[in-house]
Amino acid sequence: MTTALQYGLDTVETGILYSLVACGFYLASVGTRHFAFAAAVAFLVAPYAAVLFEGTPQRCAAAVVGVALCAGLGVAYRSVAAALSRRGSREGQLLIVSLAVMAIGWNLVAAVFGSESQTLTPSAVAAVHIIGVRVPLMQVVVVIVGGLCLAFLLYAWRSSLVGLTLRALLESRLNLALRGIPVAYVEATAAAAGFATIAISGLLWATDGRIKPAMCTEIGVIGAVAYIIGSIVRPGPSGLILAGFGLAVVRAGLSFTLEGDWAMTAMLVVLAGALLFRGRRPIRSGPES
Repeated sequence: MTTALQYGLDTVETGILYSLVACGFYLASVGTRHFAFAAAVAFLVAPYAAVLFEGTPQRCAAAVVGVALCAGLGVAYRSVAAALSRRGSREGQLLIVSLAVMAIGWNLVAAVFGSESQTLTPSAVAAVHIIGVRVPLMQVVVVIVGGLCLAFLLYAWRSSLVGLTLRALLESRLNLALRGIPVAYVEATAAAAGFATIAISGLLWATDGRIKPAMCTEIGVIGAVAYIIGSIVRPGPSGLILAGFGLAVVRAGLSFTLEGDWAMTAMLVVLAGALLFRGRRPIRSGPES
């Protein structure tokens, strides 16, 4: 019972973090018009900014500044991608540029902070008891805060003016421009929101775990696989959340029955299964109804 409950909580926590990463990449890709691997750098910026400080209030302030900085990085990267597009760069070339930015970003973080893993949680942390099982307090915090973030993203996408505008952007950029809405500003907003969402996922990950610069690659793969699977299942954030939790469930199942870290294998298994069952059905990238 204890082991099953702990695996269940771990799976929910992992699913929430994967879903935030996937939604962040989705929003960044909407704003930049290509899959922005560069957004993976945001996963490191906010946590490592908080690591610079010791006290909890100082770390919280640094985390907020880090998220805001990541939003600014999203706007800056979108501007660079738009400039390259105007000069004739195609999506494949922008993808290569994005990978290069990701590699440069994580190496800069490693050069400044070192390649060792870091955490925002002290060694001795409080715990709560759920059905007689001792659960780290930080894990509960991550599940609650991450769940609220996902709920807010879904609400904003479906019910807010910003979400309506982003869905209109996906339907037709030309129609949006004809309505007098500046497309560039809408794309910049989407890119900023995407980078900030990934920054928040990095903060949550470092709150109940450890992160290191090399994780940029893993985060990029999580985002790419969830993006593909989510587009097959259902376009929009809801499909990405389903994909994120699907990856987490498969990873937990493999870890429960076999030894070792099965994070990357889980992604490949879910991707292969989705493609197998969907056959040649085209991937839908339009707005969620």
